[in-house]
Amino acid sequence: MLRSVVHVTLFLSSLLGTAWLLHCVDARPGDSYGDRKIRFAEAVAGEFDTMIVGSSRAEFGLVPEVLDARLAETGLESRSVNLALSGYRPFEFHYIADELRERLPRGRYRLLMELHSHSQSGVDKNYMSPRRIATHAPSLFAARMAQALSTTIGAPPRLENVYAIASQTAVNALQIGAGPRILRDLARPFDPSTFADEAMLALRGWRDVAEVAPGFPHMMRAHDIWRPEAKRQHALDQKREKLMLDKDAGGLPVAYLVERARELEEAGFELIYVVMPTLTRAFHGRDQVAELAEQVRVIDLDQPVKFPALFAIDHFFDGAHLSAAGARACSAVLAEQLAKLRS
Repeated sequence: MLRSVVHVTLFLSSLLGTAWLLHCVDARPGDSYGDRKIRFAEAVAGEFDTMIVGSSRAEFGLVPEVLDARLAETGLESRSVNLALSGYRPFEFHYIADELRERLPRGRYRLLMELHSHSQSGVDKNYMSPRRIATHAPSLFAARMAQALSTTIGAPPRLENVYAIASQTAVNALQIGAGPRILRDLARPFDPSTFADEAMLALRGWRDVAEVAPGFPHMMRAHDIWRPEAKRQHALDQKREKLMLDKDAGGLPVAYLVERARELEEAGFELIYVVMPTLTRAFHGRDQVAELAEQVRVIDLDQPVKFPALFAIDHFFDGAHLSAAGARACSAVLAEQLAKLRS
């Protein structure tokens, strides 16, 4: 019995000691997917003051060039960059924000963060992928777990979700499997191709969904499903009549989002939450956006009655993503709302 205790103690000590050493030499805990846009932000630091963080809805839906041009017409100066990432989810947005806070030079920045459902869905076939592990930073564990325990969403099952969040965070904290990435990162300063993404530099992080989708069958399937004008019109009519479904009431972590705004403000980031326009109504906690807006800055663009021109049928690639024309229209409307918020 004593020998078993000694063996377990030695194992845990070695595990924790190795993790500590890896943390000491690991300057960039992000995986290559998320780190790509963070390195982009570092490469253009000093050239921008407005950052967009979010999912594919924001990455495909907000064009920095249009946003800045329209803001200039209202009398506001802005140099924006789109750091949103397709596939990322709301808590991952906060992970990216923390990375930016740590890596960028101190200054005053405007941070436009997409606001959407925070329901946890940590159990899927890729739940232990490097990207998912990288974004489950220990600093977000309490917020993620509180959300998983309080959610009323039935899928995935609550206990499975708790297990997924705990295991992903543990692997992140212990740096399990991080060795190859750390070696690549240590060698990066000596690599002449450290950052050379001309396409990203040219468009400042925005991507046209029509150019990206052909490489992803699920995106093309969604496009085909939403291609019929009758389906789009029906969804739009339903959304005009009722902005959200009754089953999606509740579940937005308002207190956490308010606290995050305060933390980031202290670090020099003016945080503004942005609800992106979609044809679908899959936003758990949609009813609490107004409550959040009473305490922090929120721009809600997902309102077809208030912004009818934005919800033109050809502005949507599918139910959740804007086309290039929709992205330009959305960027202009966002700029106008930012100007109103400022005034």
